[in-house]
Order: sequence, then structure tokens, then C-alpha cells
Amino acid sequence: MLTGIARRAAIEFADVDAFVTEHGWSITYAELDRAADEVAAGLADHGIGSGDVVVLATPSNVDYVVVYLAAARLGAITAGLNPRFTGAELRACLAVLDPDLVVASPPLAEAMGPIDHPIAVVQPGTDAASVAARFRVRGAPPAPDLDPDPERPVCICFTSGSTGQPRGGWYAERQLQAIADLDTGGAWGGGGHGLSSVQMAHVGFMTKLPWMLASGRTTHLLERWSARPILDLIVEHEMPAVTGLAPQIALLLALPDIGGHDFDHVRAIVVGGAASPPALVEEARRVFGAPYSIRYSSTESGGIGLGTALDADDDETLHSIGRPRPGVDAEIRDEDGERVPDGEIGELWLRSPAVMSGYWNDPAGTAETLVDGWLRTGDLAVCDPASGVFRLRGRVKEMFIRGGYNVYPMEVEAVLLDHPAVAAIAVVPRPDDVMGEVGVAVVVPTDPADPPTLDDLRALAAETLAHHKLPEAIRIVGELPRNASDKVDRRRLAAIEAALARYEQGVVAFRAGDNERCRRLTTESLELGRQLDDEETVGRALTGLCRAALRDVDGTAIGELTAALDELATAGGDDWWRVVSFHMRAELARMIGELDTASDLYGESLRLSEQLGSDNMVAAECFNTSLVRIEQGRLDEARRLLGRHFTIRAAHDGDDLDPTGLIAVAVLLAAEDRLGEALGVAEVCRAVFAARGEIPDPADAAPLEGVEALGAGTRPVAQPPTVAGIARDHGLLAGD
Repeated sequence: MLTGIARRAAIEFADVDAFVTEHGWSITYAELDRAADEVAAGLADHGIGSGDVVVLATPSNVDYVVVYLAAARLGAITAGLNPRFTGAELRACLAVLDPDLVVASPPLAEAMGPIDHPIAVVQPGTDAASVAARFRVRGAPPAPDLDPDPERPVCICFTSGSTGQPRGGWYAERQLQAIADLDTGGAWGGGGHGLSSVQMAHVGFMTKLPWMLASGRTTHLLERWSARPILDLIVEHEMPAVTGLAPQIALLLALPDIGGHDFDHVRAIVVGGAASPPALVEEARRVFGAPYSIRYSSTESGGIGLGTALDADDDETLHSIGRPRPGVDAEIRDEDGERVPDGEIGELWLRSPAVMSGYWNDPAGTAETLVDGWLRTGDLAVCDPASGVFRLRGRVKEMFIRGGYNVYPMEVEAVLLDHPAVAAIAVVPRPDDVMGEVGVAVVVPTDPADPPTLDDLRALAAETLAHHKLPEAIRIVGELPRNASDKVDRRRLAAIEAALARYEQGVVAFRAGDNERCRRLTTESLELGRQLDDEETVGRALTGLCRAALRDVDGTAIGELTAALDELATAGGDDWWRVVSFHMRAELARMIGELDTASDLYGESLRLSEQLGSDNMVAAECFNTSLVRIEQGRLDEARRLLGRHFTIRAAHDGDDLDPTGLIAVAVLLAAEDRLGEALGVAEVCRAVFAARGEIPDPADAAPLEGVEALGAGTRPVAQPPTVAGIARDHGLLAGD
């Protein structure tokens, strides 16, 4: 049916531009049809025929369209590979396909490396005459029509890889016809101007191309989606619909001059993929002055599924994926495939004539996913018993179990997205020794200078969610990682949290004095961080290894420490890790008695910490530098630094202050010949550390032990029982 539509379009819209490129040239419907015939002849000369698989690993350009159309004329199957895939991902897809020909652009051919399949490396065309020049047989007659066969495979579309293994859903003639009928009612003409918001390898292009051609529209192409040129095209051609994925709409709205355009021509905002954040929906409706429709679908569903109505109320538009589109059946079922009552969470199953025929070369995966004509989407959802709309609750494989209770990340995210300080969020599990798994809220803040706290999020969520669903940790990030299909890369986030969990376990071991366990866990965290190429994990793990090495300073440990510090200083090219590196070098210098060097290094760390606005690090370096000043006999400077340390800590922690600062207070009092008071402070310091189940860092414990040795035989003078109380009593912290 693809060939028939393309040939009819070449007659009805002969001189209309079918595609316009970002490079300023275009190809008409008549030229597109002629090029497809000539390339079909060239593919046939390469031995391609009915049932063969042709892989397209090229940018999303006119060449891609022409080769796809040409392969269909021969009865060959086209499998598109996303040009954003890595070399390993490309090779994994080829292993699934076992193709008869790979057509690749030079960069993607290089990324693949040597492969065991025939490959043709092609340069992109620069005008209509040079499109797919590698295969064109000039003047070749049209390929003969194929016998009608609704089950003939036409294309293979790969999933985004959320399972970790590539799977290619394949579509036959009948599905492409059904998709055209469901999307447009089989209409012809009236296309105007439009955009392709996804890579051509995506199901949103491969299965939709027939009705795009039937519409006679002019499709404007960008090899890589970018907000500025997309906005310019929407405005220039007065496009009636703004289409794309939710992240793309967010990028359009982020353009500084978006509010200065006239969008009276926009009649609808149609956003595919899955649910959109409520704040994004509201802002898009305000800016474009048009209703917003969410279209839920998947690779396996053929890009057809559920949707919110353009005239829907806010509850449907902001907090659901709507209802099944005409021709689609949807049910919520349990693990045994039995339908559950409305209001209960289960897996969303779909049935429609658009659903894929199966996974290519994967009968087991097909049997697991397609059951008696129904598609198991792998998405968790609930059908609202009052309104009949469907609401997503995450992926079946994303669900985690905290203390025996199920947690559905998307359910939690839907609540937390209502917090005004949250721009985007993903809730992922982190391993926990007690609960098995706990939820971590990975948050992109609305204002990076004023991010939400964990308490903020828990207070909001507690209004509507059970206690076990509340996040138990928060991580602030600049953006959420996305995979090649622009979906949040939850597998990567969960892997990062697993690596950070090992680091945190190492910290606990360090505080408990178990250096061997600390080293082992931190080394595991470091290796995971390197595998993930995640600079935060690598930096934290290196910091942990430095601390462990400082505790056992000897010849071997110093060599190990120096190597870690060298790597830490350049971790991610980030000034933060330079701060930590200066700090650790200063700790080492202080421990081996090089006070002037330690003073200089602490000073550099303090300066950089102030530049970065890190209050915690500023407080830490004020404390550390005060110890050096005491040893240098500069007691007034030490007092000022300690006062700043306690003031910053109190601003953040109230009266529940970390006891480390008391070490410097004890040392200072001893230096002022107030040994009884110094010993009293040391006793409180030890008691607070013990109550916390911690021990002081080795660099800090040595001066405390020195005070205790110096005061042997001296009666301690009683001190207030809290850190804040002692700081106030000795003039280092203002009173209430």
C-alpha cells in the first residue's frame, strides 16, 4: 500500500514539494516517485528482493525516505536505526536483524566498526537529482506491482531499549493501512505544511509515512530537532498544529522570544509519547492559545493508543492519558492477565488493528507481549472509575518494593510535579540494607538557586500518598538523562543510585571505624561510576578513598592517596572536585606536620568554596584552617574562623550541630591554658559522636587526643551538653 499511495501522490500532487530540507533544497512528489523507482532498480542490482531486510543507518533526510520507498517496491523490509544510537547499540540491532544490506552514512558506518553484513556507505544528496545516488539507475522503468498481500512485512521499528535489549517491532501492509485509517480516516489532500518531530527510524515516521504522502503536505525536515528553526517554521508557514514530544514542547517554550509571536493560526498542540507534566500543559496552552492533546502510544502499538480530547477538562488534560482512541480497546489487567476493577493499578493492555505483528526474530518476546490479539504494553495504569480516563503509574519493570510494599514511580512523580519548585522529576529505587529498596527523587528544580528540600517533597506527597511511597532521599540535577528516543533514562538513573548507595554504605563504614569495608564499598562505587561515566559518582568515590587512605597514613597509603587526588583534581573538569582535592591535600599536609602548606591549601579550598557558594564546604574549611591557626599560635584568627564555622552550621542545622567543631574548641581552650574547660568540651564531643554512632575523622581525632593527653590528671570543667550550647558559652555563636 505504501507504493500505491506514493505513486498516486506523484500524480495528484506532482509539483508540490513533498520534503523541504534545512539546506534549502526540496523534492517534489513526482521527483520523489521517480527517485524511488530508480533506487529500486539499483537495490535489485545489489541482489535485494522480496523478504530481504535493508537497514537504514543514516540521518533523517530525503535519502532515507527514497530508499525506504524503493525497498517497499521490491517487497523488501526496511529497518531504520536511530542515528543517535551508539556503536554497541547499532551492532546489537544488526545482530537481531541479520540484514541483507546495510545502508549507512559515513559516521554511523565508522561507529559500527567491522560487521558481518553487506554494507553500502552513502553520502547524502545535495539536491533532488543526487538523492541516494549510490543506488540510482537513471531512467529505470518502474518496478512491477507486487501481488496484494496484507501480511507482507514492510518495516521494522526498534524500541528505545528500556529493557536493555533491542527489540524490533515489525509491521505489515495491513497495519500501515489501519494506521492511516485510524489517524486520518483514509483522507486525501489538505496537507499544507508540517514537521517531522521524530527521527525517521521512529515508529512515528515509519508507520505514518503513507498518510503523510496521501495528505499532499509539505514536510520540513531537520536532521536533528532544534527548537529555534522549528519555531521559525511554525510561524513562517502558519502551521495549524504544534506537534512533538513533551521535552520538545518544553524547549520551544524556553525560547526567550516565544511570547513575542502571533499564534492565532495554531488550533491544537498534539504531543505524543506519554503523559506531559501538568505545568508544561498549562504553559503551552497559555503561550500558543490552543488546546493540548496528549497522545499515548508505543513502538509496539504502531503509534496508536489513547489520547486526551481537545475539549477535555483540566483533570483529563493535566493528569491523564485520556481514553482509547476510536478503533482501540484498552483494559487494565493483573499479573495473570485477568481484568481488574476500575480504580486498581495493573498493566495496560491494548487491542487494535495497528498493533505490530511481533518482534523480528524474537518468537519468545512476541509470545510474551502479544496475547490473544492483545498487546501487553508493560505500562502500569489505572482507569478512573468516575471519569473513565486512564492514568499512568509507571512501568511494570520500574516498580520497586520498599519493605514489602509496591511503589509505582509515576504515581509519586505525578504528585510531586505539583510542587512549584519542581520542573522535572524521576523517582528511582536505591538499594537499602533495611528496606530492600527506597525511593530517591531525582529533581530538576525550577530555580537552581532555590531547590526543594526532601522535607518539602515529603510534606506534599504525604497529603495524598501512603508513607511507604514517600521518597527517602533527594538528588538535585541540572537535567534528567534521556535515551535515544528522548525518554527519561531510568535505567541509568537507577544504576547511578546503586553506585551512590555503595558510596553511602562506605561512609557509614568509615564513621564506624571499619576502614577495610569502607575501601571495598567505595572502590565498587568508583568502578560503577567509571562504567557509567558519571562524574558525581566518580568524584564522591574518590573522595571516600582519600578519606580511607588518610586514616591509615603510611607509605603505601600515601601513594594510593596521591594517585586518587590526581584523578580527583580533574574529575569531570568541575571546580567542585578541585575544592575537594585541595582539601584532601591540606588534610595530608596537616597530618604530617607541614602547617604552612596545609594553611595555603585550606585557604585555596576556602576561596574556591566561597566562589561556588558551598556553605557546607566553607564551614568545613573554616574549622580546618582554625586548627592550623591554633598550631601556628594565631588564636584570634582561629576564634574568628570558628565563629564563622558555627554560624554557618547553625543556619543550616539549627541546634543539631555536627560535633566536629568542638574538636577545635577544645584545642583552642587548651592553647589558652584553660585545660579543665578543654577537657569538658572533649567529653561532650566524644559523647555526641558516640550518640551518633560515629567516630571523628583521623585528621581531627589526633588533636583531640592531644588535648586529652595534655590534660591527664586535670579535672574536667562541666560544659553544656550540646554542641550549640558550648559554642554559645564560649562566644563562638550568637545566642537566641
